[in-house]
Amino acid sequence: TQAPCSTRLRYLYYFLNKGYMIYCLREISPDLIHIHGLTYQTKPFIEACEEMKTNYVVTLHGLNGLNHSVRLPDAEKKYELKELERLLDDNRVVTVVSTGIKRKIFKDYKIPVNNIKIVLNGTGFEPDYSEMKRKKRLFTLLCIGSLSIRKNQLQLLRAFCLLTREEQESIQIYFAGADSDHINMEEAIRAAGCAGHVRYCGFVPREKLRNFWEVADMNVVVSKEEGFGLSMIEGFTLGIPTLTFGDLDAVEDLYHPDVMELIQERTDESVADGIRRAMSRKWRPDVIRKWGKQFSMEAVASNYEKVYQEILSGKD
Repeated sequence: TQAPCSTRLRYLYYFLNKGYMIYCLREISPDLIHIHGLTYQTKPFIEACEEMKTNYVVTLHGLNGLNHSVRLPDAEKKYELKELERLLDDNRVVTVVSTGIKRKIFKDYKIPVNNIKIVLNGTGFEPDYSEMKRKKRLFTLLCIGSLSIRKNQLQLLRAFCLLTREEQESIQIYFAGADSDHINMEEAIRAAGCAGHVRYCGFVPREKLRNFWEVADMNVVVSKEEGFGLSMIEGFTLGIPTLTFGDLDAVEDLYHPDVMELIQERTDESVADGIRRAMSRKWRPDVIRKWGKQFSMEAVASNYEKVYQEILSGKD
C-alpha cells in the first residue's frame, strides 16, 4: 500500500539530507562516523559514508524488525535485516547494547554475528544520598517510561488489582512518562478503583524524577521488549532494586541476585507474585549501589573508544 503523504515527505527529507551529509564529510573529513539505528532515517547517512569511503560503525538499541510494538512500515522493518546482512558481508562493525539483542540477531534473523560487538549502555545519573529521605511509609513501586504498548504498564496495573486488599493497602505505584500510544492510564486507574494507591504522573522532566526516586523502594520494568533498561541502572546507582521479566534482552547483562527480582512468566498473576516476593525481601542498598557503579557513562565511553580504535587499526 502507498505510504501516507506525511511519511513520503519525511522520507524525502531523509534523502535530501544525504547531500548535506556528503558536504559535511568533505569539509570535516572525520576518521569515523557513529550511526544510531538501521531505518530509512539513517540509510542516507550510511550511503553517504559508503560513497565517501568514510569509516563508520552502527549501534542498535533494539531490533525494529522483531518488535511488533514498533510502528514502522513493513518495508522499513525488512530493511533492518537486509542491512544487517550487508554489513556482515562487508565486515562492518555493529554494536548492540545487550547480549540478548546479539542473540536475537543470530537466532531470529538467522545470520552470523561475527561483526557484532556488545557495548552496554550507561547512565550519568548522579545520586545525592544526603537528599534521600527514608521514612516508614507505603512500599513504593516506580515505573518509568513512555506510556506505550511496548512498555506494557497496563499489566502492572492489572497485577496490582490481583493483590489482596491488605496487600494493596501497603503499596503505592507511580507511573511516570508521556502517553505515546493514547492509552489513557488515568481512566484505566479510575476504572480499576485504585486511584488511592496508583497514580499516573504524566511526563516528568528528568531533573524532577529525583523526587520519585527518593521515595521509591522498587523500580518496575514490565516491557514486552527492552534492549537495555536505563531505569534499571539509574535505580542501581541509588540503591534501588528492579522487578522485571527474566526474558528481557537487558536482563542477562544487568542481573545479579542481590539487585533484581525476576518474573519468569508473563501472566498478570506472575507479576503480582513478583511484587509479593520483592516486598518480602531484605534489600541492601549498599550492595545495589556497588553493582550499579560499573554502568557509568565513563565505562560506556571507554568501551566505545576501544571499538573505534579497533576499526581504525583495521582489526575488523
